[in-house]
Amino acid sequence: MNISELVKLAQNGDATAQAQLYEETNKRAYYLALRLIQNPVDAMDVLQDSYIAAFRSLDNLQNPE
Repeated sequence: MNISELVKLAQNGDATAQAQLYEETNKRAYYLALRLIQNPVDAMDVLQDSYIAAFRSLDNLQNPE
């Protein structure tokens, strides 16, 4: 299943799709945060805050791609 399909399912309240979205994107997002922040603990904090904000705002997303 691709990212846009997972986003659509997650927007409809599918917790499994939300977990899959996290699994599909967390490593890349972590390494980006780590590269920018250069501190593993702070990068994890930023990543956690980012995912919380993203999942809370998922319903406002107009283009799942």
